[in-house]
Amino acid sequence: MTSGDVTAIVTDVTMTPEAYAAATAVSLRTVRRWLRDGELPGARKVDGAWMIPASSRRTPAAGVERHGDMSGVVTLSSRLDELPALLPLDLAAVLLGTTIYALRRHRDYFGVVPVGPRGSLVVPQSTIRRLRG
Repeated sequence: MTSGDVTAIVTDVTMTPEAYAAATAVSLRTVRRWLRDGELPGARKVDGAWMIPASSRRTPAAGVERHGDMSGVVTLSSRLDELPALLPLDLAAVLLGTTIYALRRHRDYFGVVPVGPRGSLVVPQSTIRRLRG
């Protein structure tokens, strides 16, 4: 047996999804999702069971986007940029961590103003930026 044969044997080692999950310290559910999405190169089904090369590393499939992806940091300021200049009380209360009652009770402090023919109460974005930094 030559050294090339030994290398071929070592690189051909395959693992079950359970063993791969344990070896890479990820959950079995995650490994199964990667298999379903085709993100583990070289993985194949043998007699109906998945076999994953030990050297296989995840390569995200093109066009697959997950909700848990934290590649970009979301800040309050970036969220406010997407919203209108005047926010309804319910949304403003959530962003400020208070209640609608507190916004109505302390109109002057929160800069609550009536708008429209029916006098709907809104909070300017500038107030939220000022109070939340």
